[in-house]
Amino acid sequence: MLAVLAIHSLLEYPLWYLHFIGVAAILLGALDAGAHRLELRGVGRLSVAAILLLGALSLFQGLQAYRHLESATNMRGLAAKDARYGERARDELLETLKYPLFNGYAELFIAHMMAPDEDHLTEKLALNTRAVRYIPTAIVSYHQAYLQALSDQPQAALDMLEKAVWSYPGQYESARTEMEALAARHPAQFQPLLESAARNYEEYRRAAVPAR
Repeated sequence: MLAVLAIHSLLEYPLWYLHFIGVAAILLGALDAGAHRLELRGVGRLSVAAILLLGALSLFQGLQAYRHLESATNMRGLAAKDARYGERARDELLETLKYPLFNGYAELFIAHMMAPDEDHLTEKLALNTRAVRYIPTAIVSYHQAYLQALSDQPQAALDMLEKAVWSYPGQYESARTEMEALAARHPAQFQPLLESAARNYEEYRRAAVPAR
């Protein structure tokens, strides 16, 4: 059991497997043959009651947030057929933001739905930055570079775009299409990104394909 816990701790997000620790704790307690009696006085009883109350509150909030997030995921899948589902998905995600346990997931979903343009640019960049730090998916990674370019952060945008191209080369073609559309409206900000992305992609291809 300890070996399983150790192996899972080597993964990218070990806290995703925290439930293994709960199972281990229950089994260790159930298999313990010794007899133990915990004497709780006034402060101890209040502490246990507070812990149980906080645990129940966290469980309730987690369930509520999960339901909103699940509903948003389902609505998002239907949004391609009916735009009204997209609005309902956004409403569900905004409800999820009220519960801290699933804030990161909610912001990640919102970042995926945002258009990388200059409308509400400051708020979009702040939210997308948090999403990138939480789980740097292909969409939020490329969009981070676009939003930084629009925010007059050219060097940060170039650095982020290089990381995105090398991390997600499979999404380069769709990203190039997005950048070409943005370059038509903002040539000064996005023409350097287009050229840099093309160089980085060629460097990746040369590095990924071994010489014969």
